[in-house]
Amino acid sequence: MMNNTIAPIPPTFDPLSSGLPPEFEKPSPPALNEEAMKIADLWGLPDSTPVRTHEAALMLRRSFRTLQNWRYKRVGPPYQLGTPVTYLVGDLRDYVKACTTRPR
Repeated sequence: MMNNTIAPIPPTFDPLSSGLPPEFEKPSPPALNEEAMKIADLWGLPDSTPVRTHEAALMLRRSFRTLQNWRYKRVGPPYQLGTPVTYLVGDLRDYVKACTTRPR
């Protein structure tokens, strides 16, 4: 003879409240993290301030490697060769403005 028992529903699950078990609930959006605060600080710098590739990548929301590839292909924002390679904050601002599309 087979045992036809149904597993009990966990007590934390209330289908009338949200419809989903707690482990499937969407997490609340995080507060500004350190990276977002650093990006805001970098954009607040004067236009003539040089920043390294890592900071420029943060500001443009691209990877360090992407900026390296852009330099190799001679695309992207202007940069200054040296050790280390630097970008001017003003040049990054101009690049973002030039790449932004405007609605018609």
